[in-house]
Amino acid sequence: MRALALLTVAALTSACNCGGGGGMPARAGDPCAAATGCASGACFSGTCTDTSCGCGGYCGPEPRVSADCEGGWACVGTASSLYTKGTCKRACSSGCPDGWACRAGWCSEEHPPFVSIDEAPTEIAAGAPATFKASASSERSTIERIEWSFGLQLEPVTGPEVTHTFSARQLARVTATATDATGRSGTTHRDVVVCLPAGAECVPFSERGYCCTGTRCAAAPDAGLGTCQ
Repeated sequence: MRALALLTVAALTSACNCGGGGGMPARAGDPCAAATGCASGACFSGTCTDTSCGCGGYCGPEPRVSADCEGGWACVGTASSLYTKGTCKRACSSGCPDGWACRAGWCSEEHPPFVSIDEAPTEIAAGAPATFKASASSERSTIERIEWSFGLQLEPVTGPEVTHTFSARQLARVTATATDATGRSGTTHRDVVVCLPAGAECVPFSERGYCCTGTRCAAAPDAGLGTCQ
């Protein structure tokens, strides 16, 4: 009897789709705690995703039932004449898992807030104020704040439009981070050149000598320093 019970347990375990907990790796739509529990190696917001599936022929944009996908999920391809494998997807009409968004009729992993730097100079004179503008959007909530970081500056500046003055010549990375009401954030950056303005001392290692566009580093022969003119 004990041997029969052990065989029964082993049979049930081998047939169980247990999300990597000793049975088969979980398919798209199965709950997961980590990516290692999913057959695809992708776990998003507690649900396995990105599972490859076979359509029983060529996979096209029309959803097909597949044993590779959980109930309520269908196998969808991208080109009916090229691929025999598709991806398990769930129609929005069937309801999307928590934390997922609906795109073009299909449940899709939500992206973090999108932020774009809409206005930023590519070259800034040291000591002169410059204006930076950004916009942001979130699929899940409203944007709560946009924060700016200007290289070595310790405290971020908040707002969709800010002004900043760089005190010294450098290649600076300006970073904008948007945070929505749920606490999720998205980041983008822009590299700007901070140059020396007219009248500033410069090192005449080249004609420009780090001077701003339209000026040059003028110096007497064999002089150690020059002036941006």
